[in-house]
Amino acid sequence: MYPTLHSCRKFSSSITVQLLLAVAALENLDIQSVDVKTAYLYGDLDEEIYMEQPEGFKLSGKENKVWQLHKALYSLKQAGLSWWCTMTQSMLALGFKRCKSNAGVYYYHDKKTKALIIAIVYVNDVYFIGTKGSLLLNELKQKFMAR
Repeated sequence: MYPTLHSCRKFSSSITVQLLLAVAALENLDIQSVDVKTAYLYGDLDEEIYMEQPEGFKLSGKENKVWQLHKALYSLKQAGLSWWCTMTQSMLALGFKRCKSNAGVYYYHDKKTKALIIAIVYVNDVYFIGTKGSLLLNELKQKFMAR
């Protein structure tokens, strides 16, 4: 359903972020950002991964047992893709569509008001861009933060 890390290669590059923020500034659009704290810990794992019990957390009598991970950790190579998949599901649930040419850019087009909201995901930062004073921009940002 989602592209693999190899087929996707890049999410949003810093150049994409800079370009879209520059266009937003030139067009006098509103830019709001969300820093997703512990972003990589939100990702669900779709494969079995086990880890040794960390020092200080070993269960007495079960020191040789391992833990099965259900959520991603920062040190896992799968963490970035796992976070992106979880975040993409959230964006799609809010009505955003993913840009086909850049996996970190999403857009929301309101058919009634013709408003366009662009969301750029760069690592654990999400930038929402829309018309100044847009209630839709604030609403979508709040809904994203609640997920």
